[in-house]
Amino acid sequence: ADADMVGIQELSAEAAAHFEQTLQDRYPYMALYPQDNPHVGQGVLSRYPIAAENYWRNEQLDATLGHLRVELDINGTSVALYNTHPVPPFSFEQGRNLRPHSRELGEVLDRAEAETIPTLIVGDFNMTDQFGEYYRITEHFTDTYLEAGGGSLGFTFPNGQRLPFPRLIRLDYIFHSAGFEGLDARVWERSGSSDHLPVFARLVLYP
Repeated sequence: ADADMVGIQELSAEAAAHFEQTLQDRYPYMALYPQDNPHVGQGVLSRYPIAAENYWRNEQLDATLGHLRVELDINGTSVALYNTHPVPPFSFEQGRNLRPHSRELGEVLDRAEAETIPTLIVGDFNMTDQFGEYYRITEHFTDTYLEAGGGSLGFTFPNGQRLPFPRLIRLDYIFHSAGFEGLDARVWERSGSSDHLPVFARLVLYP
């Protein structure tokens, strides 16, 4: 896709090592936080310098995955990029439970809403656009796919790799604050072994 920045969820140690060995020329700046449990690993690949980075888990909550904030220097403008992965609101073991997902995503949004610089929030949100959290996000941020996706539905899950179903829902998003404008957004049609398809967007950052 030749993206300038890539947000990666569920980053394993093997994948992180591979990126470091093979992608340094293309992405000289990396913030990689692989974990023993790859479901909580996070990473960002960037062509722009990374001035600061912070990986965290919300250990005070009953359930948590991984989250990452990086501060990028985009031609002299500081930009905050949040790469997020809140816990799913449903599991086959425990059934439907919205509260852990809501609390974890709320922690991310508290941080993002306090930013004073242009901000992007990307990731596997484990939610559809019918969730209350979606409406909270879009009170402060723009859904880039909705803005620039040409009116298509943008379904990203499942991609048919593990579940024999057609794409049914949109779980993966790019949101942007004021100062950005979405020019184009699409669901990328290849995703390796992931059961999600990635979202690709082109944005302009106004000075």
